[in-house]
Amino acid sequence: MMSEHMPPSTYILRNLIAVEVPESVSWFPQTIGWKIIAVLLVALLIYAAYLGVKHWWHNRYRTEAIEQLKLINLESASSEQALFNVTKSVMVYLNPQHASLYGEPFLVCLDSYLLSKGQRLPNQTDSFRFTTEVGRTWMQSLVEPDCSLSPEERQLLATDLSYWVKSHQAACSTDVLESKEDLKQDSTASQRKGGQL
Repeated sequence: MMSEHMPPSTYILRNLIAVEVPESVSWFPQTIGWKIIAVLLVALLIYAAYLGVKHWWHNRYRTEAIEQLKLINLESASSEQALFNVTKSVMVYLNPQHASLYGEPFLVCLDSYLLSKGQRLPNQTDSFRFTTEVGRTWMQSLVEPDCSLSPEERQLLATDLSYWVKSHQAACSTDVLESKEDLKQDSTASQRKGGQL
């Protein structure tokens, strides 16, 4: 027959010393080196957040312009003018000197914002250019009611302009416009000389 276990009496436990529970380890860095690293990480996160907000603030016009392009009814006869107004607003926002651009210089400036990066339009395989027959017809339709783009050309133009708003990077160089004008003047002068001969 097994004897029942009895707990020790108070007399036996009187000399026992309670074990102290160690303090919990703090998550806060204990050494100066880790504190410096923590401060640098916090500063880096704040700076990254600042850059993100700055990038969003400087590019918010892109979102607004794309939304305006989506609202344009491409079946309407005034869609060419609406596309021009939105694109011109973006260009003037980028550089107020673009307010006077129209026609061929306007198309050349559109190209210069993208050609400097070697980009291509999604619907063009050879080069990234608005100075095409579609672009020139677009400019002509703004002043001649009888001239207009086909529904397919309007859709193509709207798609390319949306991509342009999203992707343009470099500022329009006045050198590009000046070189274009110089080429025109040289061509005109050559034709005149040829006519005189």
